[in-house]
Amino acid sequence: MSDPQMPESSRHRQPYWQSSDPEQPQQQPTPGPFQHGQPHPQPYGQAAYGYGPYGQQPYPPHVGPGYGQPLPYPVEMPKSVRTARIMVYLLFGLTFAVAVVAGAADQSARTAGFVLGASVTNIVAFVLALRFGTGRRGVHIGAIVCASLGILVALGRAAQGQPQLLVGAVVQGVLIAQLATAEAKTWFTRPRTR
Repeated sequence: MSDPQMPESSRHRQPYWQSSDPEQPQQQPTPGPFQHGQPHPQPYGQAAYGYGPYGQQPYPPHVGPGYGQPLPYPVEMPKSVRTARIMVYLLFGLTFAVAVVAGAADQSARTAGFVLGASVTNIVAFVLALRFGTGRRGVHIGAIVCASLGILVALGRAAQGQPQLLVGAVVQGVLIAQLATAEAKTWFTRPRTR
């Protein structure tokens, strides 16, 4: 049952453990638990090594800091983020107080609504500041955008004859500076557990 196209040397090739010297006695490999080139048998019900019970790769091992080593990300809110959140709360409180006073002085809800409508960036920043604890990237970017728009609105109003709103622009600028720190960025980009 030899193949006529196969060269003579490859028809009678012997395994590597057998000697090609005819003078030397042929040694068979000692029967061990596994033969070279054959798959390792697994006990019934157990998956092959490196695979889960249903042939899937197992979860990777936990790679992180060891016991007693600091985490590479903050566990509690950094000081700059807490400061920014307090500043947003103060801006919102000030906006709300001005709206109430303006509405009471004018005896009109329309005036109060106008003040709140003109300060919509402070209201949106307040809602975002409520989410600073979760530390999502979108909250970070949204708060910086709201503060930037607040600066533009305050500068525009100051140009129209309301220079007292420049204080709001300065506060918004400090807010952006607090949110642009490296520790704030680390807080808003840290890994989440849920």
